[in-house]
Formats: sequence, structure tokens, C-alpha cells
Amino acid sequence: IDVVNDFGALSEKSEEIYINAILRKELPKLEEAAEGAAADVDNRQNDYDVFLTSLKELLCQSQIFVREVNHGERSVVSMRDIARAARVFKWFLTYYSKLRGVASIGVSDDKDGVMRLSISEDMKPYLRTAVILTLGYCYHSRLNRDQRWAYCTRLCDTWTTMMSENPLVEWLRLDEATAFAELLYETQHEFVSQMELGDGIALNEALRENLFMLLVSIMNQIPILLVGKPGCSKSLAMGV
Repeated sequence: IDVVNDFGALSEKSEEIYINAILRKELPKLEEAAEGAAADVDNRQNDYDVFLTSLKELLCQSQIFVREVNHGERSVVSMRDIARAARVFKWFLTYYSKLRGVASIGVSDDKDGVMRLSISEDMKPYLRTAVILTLGYCYHSRLNRDQRWAYCTRLCDTWTTMMSENPLVEWLRLDEATAFAELLYETQHEFVSQMELGDGIALNEALRENLFMLLVSIMNQIPILLVGKPGCSKSLAMGV
């Protein structure tokens, strides 16, 4: 048919460029133009670039991994996943800090209300958690058990490679796959424990993960499909 064209797909290099552009647009840096603080501004600029480069690399490897486990199918992930990741990252950064009793971590510009990042040492633990939760929501949750372990291992290998090139990414601390899974579990439990489950309902792994995914999707107005075998708490999660 003359009107149907196959435009192919982005190469990995082109996709990396797009991912970098999306992240810089969605997660801009807070401009600090205070006089006499040029050195501090330079350090924060460097911290911002290190953070953004690290997040970009982790997202690129996540895209590649999901395609690999789906037999090389390019369309299984796209730039929509990157836009979604940037969206939920901002939500995690804001609401996880509130859950821990910390005032706003992300900084909103009074002119347009857009969240802008000012990277500091105090902020890095929250950035690390937001990064892991974002990867967990966007990629980890769609994989089976064997694939999840392999995915965590891939992220650890990616972090190790980044560390060898730039020691400033040490604060991400993705040196063990178990650490990634444990933080994901602990934070999911923190979010879900705020809900009233009712008498006789046990917070097992399936229910915890379903509730977490539904909560994040609803709060960010992101469509979600719960898929699984009978008895894995899909209807119960919706009811809660």
C-alpha cells in the first residue's frame, strides 16, 4: 500500500540523545546566580550533570534490557517510557521525602511552578531512592522473577562501569542486586503501610506490589493494566 511506510526505529545512539534531551527538559537545574558563589554554582552544575548522566545511562540500559528479554522487539519500549520515568521520578522525589518528614526536596520556580533540581549532599539519598523507585515502577515491575534478578544485576554492572569512569556517582550505591531489591521492597512497604487494608488481609508480596503500582499510577494519572494468574490479589488491590 503506497500510504503505509515503515520508518524503522531509533538506533541506540539516537535514543540516548533523545533520552538526554527529555531528562534535561523535564528535570531542569535550578539556576543559582548569587554573586560571590561562582565556585559553589560550578560544583552544583557538575553534580547536576553527573546525576543526569547517571540517570540517562540507567534508563538506556533498562530500555536495552527489556528489549533483550522480549527477543529484540524494538517497540516494547519507547520514548513514552522515558517521559513516564521523568514524570514519576518527580513524584517519588517529592512524596517520598514528605513520607520521611522532610520538606520539599525538589525546588519549584515561582515563575512557572516547574520543579527544578539543586543537587546537594543532603538531597542525594532521596535522589537515589527516587531513581530506584522509578526504575522499579517503569521496568522492574513488568519482568518475571528470573528477569528481575538479571535486570538488577545489569543495573549493578552499569553502576560499576560508571564508577570506574567517574567516582562522583558513588552515592548511587548500586553495588549489589540484593540492595536494589531490598530498597524497593522497603519503600513499597512504607507507601502501602499508610493504607487501611481491613481485618484479615495479609500484606503479601503480590498485594504489596499491586497496591504500590496502582497508587503511583492513580496519583500520576497513568493508565495501568494488572495482569496475572487468578489469586494474585488483583481484585483485592483494586478494592483496597
